[in-house]
Amino acid sequence: MDYGRRILSIFLVFVTVILCLSNSFLAFASAEENTLHSALPADEEIAAMPEYDGRDYGIITPVKDQGGSNLCWAYSSVAASEASILKLGTDPDTDKDKLSLNPVAAAYRIYNRGSDPLGNTGGISQSVDYTQATGNPLKIAKLFSMWWGPVSGSNVNIDPYQNPTYRFENAFYIPENKSDTAAYIKAIKSAVAKYGAVTFQYNNARETSYYNPKNESSSSSFPHACTIVGWNDNIPASRFYPGGASQNGGWLIKNSYNSLQYFYLSYDNTSSSAYAFTYAPKEKYDYNYYYDGSIDDFALRKDKVAANVFKAQMGGTDGKDEYLKAVNVGVSGENITVEVQVYKNLSDPSAAQNNAPVAGGTLAGTTSVGFEHGGYVTVELENKIKLEKDEWYSVIVKVSNDKGDAKIITGYKDGENYSYCQSGDNWYHFGNFVARIKAYTKLEDTKPKSNFTNLLVFARFDGEDEFINTVYDGANVRKITDNTFNSSDFSVSDYYRSASGGKMNIQSVYLFDGGGSLKLSHERGYYAEYSEQNPIGYKDSSERGKRMYELKLDWSNAVNDAVARGGEITSCDGTVKYDYSDLDKNGDGKIDSITVIYKNTVQNISVSWASPLWNYKDYADYVSVNADGKTLTSGNYIQLTNSYDYLYKDSAGNVILPTSVATHETGHILGLKDLYNTSGTSPVYFMSAMAKHTSPVPQYISVKEREALGWLDENSLPVISQDGEYTLYAAGIDPQNNIVGYKLNVPGLNKTLYLEYRNFGGNVNKYDSQNKELFKSDGTKMKGLSIKSGLVCYLMNSNMKFPDNMNCTTANWNYQVLGGTYSTKSDAALGLDEQISVGSNIEIYVTGISENSLSFSISGASHEHTGGEATCTERAVCSVCGERYGELDPNNHKWSEWRLKTVPTAAKDGENERVCSLCGVKETVRLPKVVNNCTVSGKFIYGITPKLEINSVKNYISDENASYKLTANGNYITTGTKAELSYLDSTSETFEFVLFGDVNGDGVYDGEDSIILSAIINGMLTKEQAGDAAWFAADCNRDGKVDASDAELLQKAGLLTANVNQK
Repeated sequence: MDYGRRILSIFLVFVTVILCLSNSFLAFASAEENTLHSALPADEEIAAMPEYDGRDYGIITPVKDQGGSNLCWAYSSVAASEASILKLGTDPDTDKDKLSLNPVAAAYRIYNRGSDPLGNTGGISQSVDYTQATGNPLKIAKLFSMWWGPVSGSNVNIDPYQNPTYRFENAFYIPENKSDTAAYIKAIKSAVAKYGAVTFQYNNARETSYYNPKNESSSSSFPHACTIVGWNDNIPASRFYPGGASQNGGWLIKNSYNSLQYFYLSYDNTSSSAYAFTYAPKEKYDYNYYYDGSIDDFALRKDKVAANVFKAQMGGTDGKDEYLKAVNVGVSGENITVEVQVYKNLSDPSAAQNNAPVAGGTLAGTTSVGFEHGGYVTVELENKIKLEKDEWYSVIVKVSNDKGDAKIITGYKDGENYSYCQSGDNWYHFGNFVARIKAYTKLEDTKPKSNFTNLLVFARFDGEDEFINTVYDGANVRKITDNTFNSSDFSVSDYYRSASGGKMNIQSVYLFDGGGSLKLSHERGYYAEYSEQNPIGYKDSSERGKRMYELKLDWSNAVNDAVARGGEITSCDGTVKYDYSDLDKNGDGKIDSITVIYKNTVQNISVSWASPLWNYKDYADYVSVNADGKTLTSGNYIQLTNSYDYLYKDSAGNVILPTSVATHETGHILGLKDLYNTSGTSPVYFMSAMAKHTSPVPQYISVKEREALGWLDENSLPVISQDGEYTLYAAGIDPQNNIVGYKLNVPGLNKTLYLEYRNFGGNVNKYDSQNKELFKSDGTKMKGLSIKSGLVCYLMNSNMKFPDNMNCTTANWNYQVLGGTYSTKSDAALGLDEQISVGSNIEIYVTGISENSLSFSISGASHEHTGGEATCTERAVCSVCGERYGELDPNNHKWSEWRLKTVPTAAKDGENERVCSLCGVKETVRLPKVVNNCTVSGKFIYGITPKLEINSVKNYISDENASYKLTANGNYITTGTKAELSYLDSTSETFEFVLFGDVNGDGVYDGEDSIILSAIINGMLTKEQAGDAAWFAADCNRDGKVDASDAELLQKAGLLTANVNQK
């Protein structure tokens, strides 16, 4: 046999073997093995394809073998679910090889379910072999809508609520359409194109690669569920078995047996129980309110309107609010409109009274959505709805379609049942049935993200009992404290969030020691003044100062000890944990703030203003904690001793302490100063909480203080430079979009006048308002002070950031309120048609007042702007009034120092750069390369003049941007002379000079060089022997070779008939 015939014979044998392999291998294996896939076309493009295989796009997971179980319905539903998750990109962190949902766990939960986490259903537990139980994909749709799946992993009885993989959203049902096969084929293709796959059920009697069960006559066929993952319109009808088909084409089926993983099913088959699924990431929703605990439906009802009433349970969990985000409902029909209405604050429906879905409630929102297919569909609300803990709310669903057959699916009662149907305008209890309506909710922290953390610690002195769980007026100390600092309508946090216009968001967190307060080493009396009742107290100012220092150490050591024992930073109830790094929001290495709250005093101990036990702000850097490898130390702190004899409640019933002192001292932490002097006198008084705070809740700090803290800018607090009429908004109105103050310099006084509108009588600002929704413990509403509303005028020494009156006298205040006759300044504000003179020329007159705004006219403020300096980003500031004027100066930059950007080297230029600190523009300057007037090639420098003296090398190497060191034989630069260059970035390079023709390195080319060159050409001298520089110098004509032409050129140069070019 010749070689060609032998090759042909081998080829024919190979083809024969391949043809004998299973058709399924040829038709289906290649796509499964291909892990690289193309980008998915648009849904419409996919649906229009004559042939489509989801495996080609990496969205079909490997086949799972159901073995001897009857769980094809669970396997096919899970396969369709996996395809949907990949097709829709629900989880960007997974792929077809990672994603694996557990079908057996789903089957297990059909027969084994406890009560749902909210306790609205009773659960079910049946002693059956769930692996042999038959079913259909509809069971999975119902099960997953109740969030009893899906789960991953191998554990079948894992709790899906505690370990969810995804959240179910939709199971779209594509109904059979035997009368219009083409429409049915189009519908299935569209669903596969949109959702990746469709689970379905058909009657099966055999395994074959191209199957048409419609032609089966065998009585041994049985229902089998599989997954449609593609199609091929071009499969010949004759290819299908048994008996061919009435039309070409068929569905690509993913099976749940390894013996036949994929096959084609003829289009003749009109399958039942066809569903396509969609899911959401598990983080999208937290809770599922429903009553349909039973899997079975009650099919006889045809309700188009139904409602479920639920009691909200989860608000306040982890300090978060609960929001209704979506509603899932079981609906039947095609091309359906689903309308969802939500009512809040219903009357108690516990007696299952009629009209419960609307009784006593208010409509909170309405959303309508259209669906092509029925099934179990999710309506995402247009606006999320906040649910208050323990409030009753209803979800009312109305369904409709043009055909008139749309209805809401109902099931049997299982557990709680507040489900209602409608007849006319009235609502009636369903009785033993429930509407399959579910409310999906989410816990959200809607408070602004904190930018300042206050570490709060409770401390008790030696010999004192625990106190943080002691109850006063129905709340324990820790809860009262948290209400006061974090969560009530008048908390310290809310105060500064309000005063700053949302810029300051303080969160107080807690450190407990073994769940309780910190225990100090000394008795309380040790830190108090000596008396007969307190013999261990200090006796003079010197001893007092020493004990103040010891008290700082005492509580600091207690904090450090609690941390060392594993103490965690938590919420007040310990349910939310924080990292130690959260204590340093500005990243300066300091804990933002610490508040130490001592146990309330029960001893007969005197505490004076200067006592170590007084309520005050101070500094102590003795606390040290490790935060992600970084050490944080304490700094500013507040200490408070609260009395629980006088407590208050906000409108929500939160019990709080008086907040004035804590708010005042927190102001000191932020940088604010006292606006009274050492004798307690204040020219500001009720116009700022840093002067004389109102009680039990403080009023606002003044406009200048808010500016000093960076909460007001030139847009909310502009400068007046011209006479005229002006309008400003009351303190408490959003300063981000409104003017809430004005300022102007007062000529001749070196003072700045600040103006703001304070409304103490209305409800614009709940802190200034003297009609607060604040109540005593007995429910009596608090009465406010009599403080006049109007235009408040403050006069402050110019060029000061924070106003400070502590060291002032009554004759020379740094910051004062003008006008008024009372020392409290309660009558200082200018009312309608009232005026005031400031300095020698300025006159201010109030022309109008409303609840939110005030207008005034001013004269004597006009002048020509002068002085100041404009920059690239800001106009000049007038030296008279402080207002910006004129144009920007684009050439006036504030430059940084020059910085080395690119290092100049032997062959390349470098660059220096500087940056304007104002506008960020950059300027560069060229740094010339180090070697000039010659050539750098690799590690060689050539192009110098022959017989160049050493001290003349500066004509070629610059020491401006580098230093250099030469290593030479003699006084001349020769071939082989080394130059070590040290650059500006401390790196260095070494080069060798080369004079072409100077092979022996004596600085000239002559007969000696010719001898060496001949030795090189004749192979008598190798490159290693000659050296790299000599070898490079031997290439006299620079053609890249050392040969006879170089020798000829060197000979002519010796006869002076030619030159060896060095350039």
